[in-house]
Amino acid sequence: MIKNALPNNAHLTLASMEKEGKLSSIITQNVDRLHIKAGSVNVIEIHGNIWDVKCESCGKVEFREETSGIIRCSSCGEITRPDVVLFGESVRRIDEAFSIVRNSENILLIGTSSVVYPAALLPYEGKEYGANIIEINILETEFSNKADYFIQGKAAEILPKIYNNMQRV
Repeated sequence: MIKNALPNNAHLTLASMEKEGKLSSIITQNVDRLHIKAGSVNVIEIHGNIWDVKCESCGKVEFREETSGIIRCSSCGEITRPDVVLFGESVRRIDEAFSIVRNSENILLIGTSSVVYPAALLPYEGKEYGANIIEINILETEFSNKADYFIQGKAAEILPKIYNNMQRV
């Protein structure tokens, strides 16, 4: 299913915002690489992505179209695994993510449960450093009452509206 998934309007809108310099980066827990498929460049995938495989022996990471079944490393021939964070493993690039939120004026918090740590700490850190936080979510989260703005609904519907209003200003 993930192989055929396409970016939705939220992914595409964020990519447009980044291209225009209105968005500096995306920090995501998703492993589907849809932000990159949509055209975003500065994407921090803290849980890795399903399309890269990592060799358990030599550590080489490489992109593969097909990630099911046994995949052998192109360098040493040993078995690889999807390059995603599994239970008990450390997330990726978290220090960089915290640095970004500490230096952000505005943060869009989109479609998160706000209960998966350490990612759930990112909006708190941004808020502590003075960022305005706009949360867009179907349901309220533990962070919603701390956000400067909470917009309830689907990001794929709401983000394009926000972006279109930004274009008028």
